Amino acid sequence: MRMRGCVPVVLIAAFCAEAAAVRGGWISSDDYASLNAVVADSASDSEKLAAREFADLWKQATGKGVYVSNVPYLKRGVIVWIGQDGVPDELLGYVKPGELGPDGYCIRTLYLKKAKQGHLAIFGGKERGTMYGVYAFFEDYFGIRFLAPDYTHIPKKPPASLPDIDVRYVPPILRRQTAHGIHGLQAYSEDQRAAFQRHMRWSSSPECGLPAHSAFTLLPPGKYFAEHPDFYSEINGKRIAPTGFDPNRPAMAAPPPEWQSQLCFSNPKVAEAIAAELRPLMQAHPDKTVWSVSPMEWDGRCECPGCKAIDEAEDSPMGSILTGVNRVADAIKSDFPNNFIETLACQWTLKPPRNLRPRDNVIVNVCAVDVDYSRPLHDKKTSELQPFAGILAEWSKIAHNVHVWDYPANGYYSPIPFPCFDAIGANLAFYARHNVKGVLSLGGDLLTDDLGVLRCYLVSRLMWQPNADAQAVMDEFIRLYYEDAAPFIREYIALAAKTVRDKGAYLHSLGKGEWMDADFVSRADEIFRGALASSVPDIVKQRIEDAYCSIRYAAIVCPPKVTIADGKISLDRPPCMSVEDYIAHVGERGARSPDPNVSLPDYIMARTGKTAPPRHEESPIITLENEKHLAWVAPALKGSVVRWNAKAQAAELLRGHEAYGSAPGTLQEWTSAPPLPEGPAADTYEVVEGSQNRLVLRAARADGLQIERTMELKPGSDSLDITLVLANASDKPLPANVKIHPEFYAADTPEIWAPIRGVWQRQNAQNDGTARTSGRFIPAEDATRVACWMPEKKLAVECGGDAQDLGGLFWYVNTAPDARQCNLEALPKSDPIEPGAKRILRVCYSVSSRHPSAK
Repeated sequence: MRMRGCVPVVLIAAFCAEAAAVRGGWISSDDYASLNAVVADSASDSEKLAAREFADLWKQATGKGVYVSNVPYLKRGVIVWIGQDGVPDELLGYVKPGELGPDGYCIRTLYLKKAKQGHLAIFGGKERGTMYGVYAFFEDYFGIRFLAPDYTHIPKKPPASLPDIDVRYVPPILRRQTAHGIHGLQAYSEDQRAAFQRHMRWSSSPECGLPAHSAFTLLPPGKYFAEHPDFYSEINGKRIAPTGFDPNRPAMAAPPPEWQSQLCFSNPKVAEAIAAELRPLMQAHPDKTVWSVSPMEWDGRCECPGCKAIDEAEDSPMGSILTGVNRVADAIKSDFPNNFIETLACQWTLKPPRNLRPRDNVIVNVCAVDVDYSRPLHDKKTSELQPFAGILAEWSKIAHNVHVWDYPANGYYSPIPFPCFDAIGANLAFYARHNVKGVLSLGGDLLTDDLGVLRCYLVSRLMWQPNADAQAVMDEFIRLYYEDAAPFIREYIALAAKTVRDKGAYLHSLGKGEWMDADFVSRADEIFRGALASSVPDIVKQRIEDAYCSIRYAAIVCPPKVTIADGKISLDRPPCMSVEDYIAHVGERGARSPDPNVSLPDYIMARTGKTAPPRHEESPIITLENEKHLAWVAPALKGSVVRWNAKAQAAELLRGHEAYGSAPGTLQEWTSAPPLPEGPAADTYEVVEGSQNRLVLRAARADGLQIERTMELKPGSDSLDITLVLANASDKPLPANVKIHPEFYAADTPEIWAPIRGVWQRQNAQNDGTARTSGRFIPAEDATRVACWMPEKKLAVECGGDAQDLGGLFWYVNTAPDARQCNLEALPKSDPIEPGAKRILRVCYSVSSRHPSAK
């Protein structure tokens, strides 16, 4: 008999499948000590590791040792063949190893003639398939579960016998990755990390040569813009690029809004330049087969005639992007036939082009960033499809290589409760049905995430087997991992899901948990206290504490109960840990900052504030009113304008008085200091002057910046006039990073208009369900006004400023059901404020029933 890679042994005889019918299985517990695992000398490193793993897991499961050798051992009657090389032809049967791909496997049993012992073969792709076959064998036939990096569940008793096996499996999703492998495993040893990645079947292949959002890494504006401005976006008639921006510095999350642009992808010379940059990189890194050519992580799309014509013809901004990407793919194909060019379909580039098709060597990563994770993409009970589902289905029809970036965890701060467990399995099955070949599942810190260990396990198992019973997988994990406390964990999951469902909340991956309320947090806290009081070992109590971190955070930041009575607004929140204690607690649990340039305390305080909000807050309501408008201002609540009622239109423009903190609806000053999140510039303001038509507020910050805001509703006026004065009382220059930040309520998708160089033009595209959010900065030199037309109210809110003061305007729209907001922000000039100096910004917000296009 021929044996590939092994020395022929007399023991090997003809195999007989009929013998299997005589026995109830291929081995009984009496023979568990008689195994010889055979792995050929020519086997891959992964296959040799698989043989060692087989012996180790067999020992843990049965208590019996396994003899591992490169040829069958005569004194061991039961032979287990590990890997492709050396497996007798009879055991290969109908399976050709090449058909299994890198990750697929086959497990088969047969018998020697006139012998009681059976033979077992586990073989598959030499890269990982054989190893995955070993893990599947112990999972499926011994009940072993690789639950967490530091916990593998081994049943106390092995089965009395093992059945005959003939299994072949090739995973439909070939590229399986999760951010848990980046951030969440750092608290573990290197061996634990490597083993867990194998057990979860995470696939790091193909290797990527560049990170996503690579446009400015490939063609840095500092290198190319001076001589080739045509390589970069034309916006409002001008070519712009952030020449001082370094995309390789993680601390620089984005350039200032006025410099946010992209490459001019319709320009053939841009594709030539990108290919020229890629060729030496590809030659220097032959192990990396995927190279990103994708837009930067903001809008700034090019509006030149070439890009505009393509985008209009293709009915999508992806038209010009894919035109350039295809040209790059064509340029490198002959020299690098096994390499791929990868690009992103995300938010404004999400919609597929009408006629263009990606080349065969192009990977399209379709990003699910605007999905509502409170429900599946395709609800089979109602046959309802989310907009993203239709978009993905269209991409799957036109692209050979569709991958998905999935977001089944909170990306703003991963410990925020994120009850999407009902959607995880259904969505991954949907991806598999639509021929998605790769999934990157964005997670977080693993231990202190909202049930991060469960989320990681569930996502990983279902990326591997998308058609598995997700509920059964989750229930089993909870039972094994939390033991007698499992009912409490199930109750918490059900509570969170019901709260989101009852509120009709939109569970967005970048949300701040606005759906949470004091009642939910209080009940969840009771559940976790009950879990900790249950009769479980200390190690399980530690796991409960890890999960409890989410509710400890939620208690700090959850929106308050709002009460308005006797001329004041009151906010009440549940009890909580101090921010300092919370940071220490999650640090002890193994939490790490996802951003290497920001410490864990700074990262957390950017999301909590330096101190927890008071459990009870109240502020007098100061009323500004004229014949046409009514505004309520709460000075002690971050100086918020919590209500603005346009009397003539009977419209509530700001709704902070209804749901302060749980939905957009206030006007405040905000500050921005990337890479930290934006937020209110000061916690409380004093009243300097007040009357029915005029109010002056003032706040002093610890860095020496003094903020003074004057608001006026002059008699008979259609506008709220605001004067913002920023004074530097320190002895060093301070950034002028404070802006006026209103969040207007817009029930339907608003239209954004601006008079670019004197001509009113629509700024946001017609919403087609492909993106919930959009926004853009408008430099003051291009326009000093911007307007939001609200179709449902038939009114326009316009923001305008003095050109001498204004640095620019920024509009932002979020159409998610629990947001429905339109921001018209005004920014002062951005140069630093010198010690003793002031910066003044004068802005008016006016309301009318006249459409901006009629002006």
